[in-house]
Amino acid sequence: CKCCDLEQKHNSAGQAASGWLLGNAVINTNGETGAFIIPYLVMVLLCGIPLLLMEYTIGQYTSLGPVHALAKICPLLKGVGVATVVISFLLCTYYNVIITW
Repeated sequence: CKCCDLEQKHNSAGQAASGWLLGNAVINTNGETGAFIIPYLVMVLLCGIPLLLMEYTIGQYTSLGPVHALAKICPLLKGVGVATVVISFLLCTYYNVIITW
């Protein structure tokens, strides 16, 4: 498959094979970029930007961090705030490992 060929090519050149290769292979598959980009952009516009603006608004309104801000809106959402912090920590750690590789 194309992903394996790309990975072997990069490994033989002494470069790190990581998740970046999968994204490159998905976008460059037979020149069908629109099959990936169009749904991605639709989801960013319909879900990503509104959720980002909602988080900004809640943070500005409550003047608190993510855990306490969501708990102030609704106590049941305290877990969502904790999950946000945990996911942010894991993503930062993951990308730091990729950068230092």
